[in-house]
Amino acid sequence: MIEAMSHLLTIGIAALLPMCAMLAQEAQRSPIPYVRATGESEVTVKPDQATINIGVVTSAATAAAAASQNATQVTAVLDRIKKDIGDKGEIRTVGYSVNPNYVYPNPPNNNGPKISGYTASNTVRVILGDISLVGKVVDSATAAGANNINGIEFSVKDEAAVRGQALREAAVNAKRAGEAMASALGLKVVRVHSAETGEPSFVRPMQNVGMTRMAMAEARAPTPVELGNVQVRATVTVTLEITQ
Repeated sequence: MIEAMSHLLTIGIAALLPMCAMLAQEAQRSPIPYVRATGESEVTVKPDQATINIGVVTSAATAAAAASQNATQVTAVLDRIKKDIGDKGEIRTVGYSVNPNYVYPNPPNNNGPKISGYTASNTVRVILGDISLVGKVVDSATAAGANNINGIEFSVKDEAAVRGQALREAAVNAKRAGEAMASALGLKVVRVHSAETGEPSFVRPMQNVGMTRMAMAEARAPTPVELGNVQVRATVTVTLEITQ
């Protein structure tokens, strides 16, 4: 009798062990109580760097003539810019092309369009570490032969530092919002369970200084440059574990 009861007890314990393991796993899978909150931040800083795209566009009857004329004007423009900026900036070529110009018969016929000449285009990007030189560089470039200026973009040299500041402030705001929610519900925050964010966005001020060739030829007053602010926006979402 005793041996039979002992045998049954062993069987019962063996049957309970898998069930206990399942309950433990289920407890581990149970979601933790939490509150989730989102914080935002916008950091505004003064720009300390400027980028200008300066181009020369020339046209001629042949591709070689258009390219040669373009090279002559670009050389004059670069020499003038380099003299102005010294060691306070850098210049790099960002685009060059020589393309045919077409004329289309009117009315259309089977012969198709004809080449009427060629246009050469060369664009350089000037990155200035001294933004006080922006107006001077634009005026010098146009005086030397530049006839295609796309605009000016202001930025900051150390974007990582500004990005980090925006993320820190957004994270603090998110945590405060979550703690306020928990407090209002009579709950306590145990810890930060997780945090996530997207890539902070930069809003860089632009100044449109695009000018036609005639306007450049007629311009006498120095090009005015108005500095805006660089804005960095960040959003952080935190999940806070809570308890009663």
